[in-house]
Amino acid sequence: MTDWLTVSQERIDAFAGATQDHQWIHVDRERAARESPYGTTVAHGFLSLSLLPHLLGQAVEIQGTRLGSTTA
Repeated sequence: MTDWLTVSQERIDAFAGATQDHQWIHVDRERAARESPYGTTVAHGFLSLSLLPHLLGQAVEIQGTRLGSTTA
């Protein structure tokens, strides 16, 4: 189980800048409110995927490894 993680518009905007993906559904709040079926902006799929290591680190505890190698 993980804690809730709020993905703010500021984080979405920063990701858009880093990836040069400025699709309106991610960054244009007014247009998204009018035209998106969600009524708001949505996070990039790759942004959601990039958060998996953080969330996985909360959900799973792995012991007995070091840099991907098992320790004896």
